[in-house]
Amino acid sequence: FIHGVVQGPVRGAINGLLSAAIPWPAVCPEHVEHDVHFIDFLESSLWASVTHVINDVVGAEGINAALDCITEKSSGIAGTISKPGVFVDFSLAGLELLLSDLSITGLDGLYNVSLLTPTGHYNLSSSLGMAPYKADHSRDLTVGLTIEVLDARLGLDEKVHVSLSLAGLEANTATRIKLDKGTLADLQVYQLYPQAKTRACVLSAASDFEFAHLEMAVAYFDVVINNYSLPTVYRDMVAT
Repeated sequence: FIHGVVQGPVRGAINGLLSAAIPWPAVCPEHVEHDVHFIDFLESSLWASVTHVINDVVGAEGINAALDCITEKSSGIAGTISKPGVFVDFSLAGLELLLSDLSITGLDGLYNVSLLTPTGHYNLSSSLGMAPYKADHSRDLTVGLTIEVLDARLGLDEKVHVSLSLAGLEANTATRIKLDKGTLADLQVYQLYPQAKTRACVLSAASDFEFAHLEMAVAYFDVVINNYSLPTVYRDMVAT
């Protein structure tokens, strides 16, 4: 089911968003006319150097170390993001939804990093492995938060704590993209930053950008709502 959703509706939605985002030349300064020459990922020594640094020099270990440093400074615990209190307050027609006490652990659990590896002249593949499966679930990626629904007219005040745990998370993508060397060379430094009016300037150099393949899989998952594990409850119901 997950494979079908990811390969079908999810991949289609992503390609639709990319198609809508790419034709934004109006928000970027006009580029000088030039012959179009696309980057050949298989032949580009610069691309090979960049991917070597990302995947081999830095790799999963380096990214995990950086995440430990960032998260420890913000939350005091390496690999953990903690945001106590309400972080989303949404109201609609008298109904109020509150999300609070966000906690994410296991962010430093990358064990496989292979990004932007050329598989063709204009094709790239990427794969990530996160939260290695352990029998004691000590390396799970876990997201927890509290959800509260309020409606004064109905006297509604319901609060639940939800926790999602994943292990053995694998993601693989294959993309086709043509990047024009001349357009990239015309870009100014300020156009590379994600500012409101220039966030699509890099994409203005892209042509034929699409996800050819998108796949995700997990070895283990568990959803706990107020101390009740949904997979366990489901298995018990099926057993009876």
